[in-house]
Amino acid sequence: MAINNRNIEFRCWDAAKRRMYYEDFVLYRNKVYFPQLKNDVYYLGIGYDFPVMRYTGLKSIDEVKLYEGDLVKINTRTFHNVESYLIFEITYRCSSFSLKCLNSGKVLGLFSTLVASRLEIIGNIYSDPEFLKFSTFSF
Repeated sequence: MAINNRNIEFRCWDAAKRRMYYEDFVLYRNKVYFPQLKNDVYYLGIGYDFPVMRYTGLKSIDEVKLYEGDLVKINTRTFHNVESYLIFEITYRCSSFSLKCLNSGKVLGLFSTLVASRLEIIGNIYSDPEFLKFSTFSF
């Protein structure tokens, strides 16, 4: 779907199969369906309660699409040239995307293409939940 020249894209997480789906599914009444073609007619089949994540419209430093639920890090090199990172979860609240800092718990409002271009994806909240258990990280 395209609105204002921006594609609205989603992905969903199947916890049982530990797999992320990026296409070939339909969202209908808060359920995820995988349509099947039978006799030239598409059938929705069974609806699943998979978590669905929105595409932000932005890309990471590696030109990878950023989605809600992605875990990202940003280099915050100090004055003494010491490598340090902040870890964020991309969230969607109040009709906008924001960055929730896992190091401090603070939420940063809208983030831009400039900020996104400095982010490196390190996982997501579903396939890499171990990142959510810690308050500080070292890479």
